[in-house]
Amino acid sequence: MKWLKALWWLYAVLGVVSLLVIPASAFGWLGLAPDPMASDYAVLMALPWSLLLGGVGTISMEAAMMLLGAGITMNLLLLDLLMRWLRR
Repeated sequence: MKWLKALWWLYAVLGVVSLLVIPASAFGWLGLAPDPMASDYAVLMALPWSLLLGGVGTISMEAAMMLLGAGITMNLLLLDLLMRWLRR
């Protein structure tokens, strides 16, 4: 059960980092070059919810980050429900 909690925290940290890479790349923070593929990490982290958002590339960066963050949060909630169910 501890490995699931560690997996939850790892997923949460990777989700936040994947969302922070988007503006870091867009604005050149930390010397990163602008990369149009920077959001791919967040899209992968938000699967399967990001598949429902097929037009994420056509909206603003802020709106896309909010939608991808909602998908990552949804995955975290589902993982939390799984942990509670297995605890019983």
